[in-house]
Amino acid sequence: MGERSFTVSQGTSVGSVTTIKGSEDAAGIVQGAGTATARPGGSVSYTVDVSNTGSVIYKDFEFIDVLPAQGTRIR
Repeated sequence: MGERSFTVSQGTSVGSVTTIKGSEDAAGIVQGAGTATARPGGSVSYTVDVSNTGSVIYKDFEFIDVLPAQGTRIR
């Protein structure tokens, strides 16, 4: 077996975690593992944490998350 050389290329990768929590929920729900619950007049918080998990530095990165229309039932 001889010596071998190889080049490790840079990798691009972005990770995200979405958390929702309704005013009636005891804890936040991560990545669609359930449904947020809120009574009329209550609130629902929606958080998306985006992170660069690759080896390339991003410049002018833009994240767009289209939310459903008000009153839409999400399953």
